[in-house]
Amino acid sequence: MRGPHSTFHAAAVRVADEQFAVCAVRRWCARAPAAQNLGEFARARFDPYESVRFGDGSKAAHGWAVATNPRYLPTAALAALCLFGSIAHAQEAEVAADEPRPLAAGLQLSLKLEPGLAAALSDPQSDRTELGVGTTAKLLFGVNRYLQLGPSIAFTTLPATAEMTQSGRAWTFGAGGRLMRPHDAPGHGISPWIDADLVYARTGDLSRPGFAAAVGVSMPLDDRRQFWVGPFARYFQILEGERAGYDSRDAKIIMFGVGLEVTTGLERRRDRIAAVVAPPPAAPSAP
Repeated sequence: MRGPHSTFHAAAVRVADEQFAVCAVRRWCARAPAAQNLGEFARARFDPYESVRFGDGSKAAHGWAVATNPRYLPTAALAALCLFGSIAHAQEAEVAADEPRPLAAGLQLSLKLEPGLAAALSDPQSDRTELGVGTTAKLLFGVNRYLQLGPSIAFTTLPATAEMTQSGRAWTFGAGGRLMRPHDAPGHGISPWIDADLVYARTGDLSRPGFAAAVGVSMPLDDRRQFWVGPFARYFQILEGERAGYDSRDAKIIMFGVGLEVTTGLERRRDRIAAVVAPPPAAPSAP
């Protein structure tokens, strides 16, 4: 027959055992969300020796006895579910971080500036002008991932040779479109493009129609792909009307340069902050 002291000691040991099992579950669930891979989960495994020191001093032996006791199988099952659930959550977060992001919601806008060197390709302009400079500015609105439409403005100046008394200058105003590799395409993000514009050209006192076409490659400078830079080549042709006493050949101008572009970019990456769970307090020692 067991005495009062033995009964009290057995009850205290049972309470400590239950607290030990609860601490094990809490420890697993606290460590698992912070793990980044299976190796860390393995390092964060349940340690049966991390138990309270019982009255008889057999820390290790009692820990293994509790861990293998059939009474704690439900607790072990709960801890296993917590562990594997955390593994699945961590893997899902890693996959989500690697997924390509779509374009930012709302209206897609691009503001583009193309400074470069300009030169006349054909007579009589090539004989009467030297290498000059030019700039084209565009405001583009996204129709879909591949097509943008919008207005453009350009200015070109070609210094005069000794045969001319005045430099050749032209302002052009127009509208057109651009076909391109989508800015949210997966991978390196490099975007080849081609565009074309119908323009109204103003040269001195004359106003004439014309057109422009260009090819280029753009490369993103930041993670959200808002800022782009890349080389381009642009061709202008100003159509000359028939006029008596004047050389009515069309003006043909080529321009090479490096374009700069600012866009609305990609959707912001969601910040994933891992919750840090404080370790549970140690179970009290049994009297």
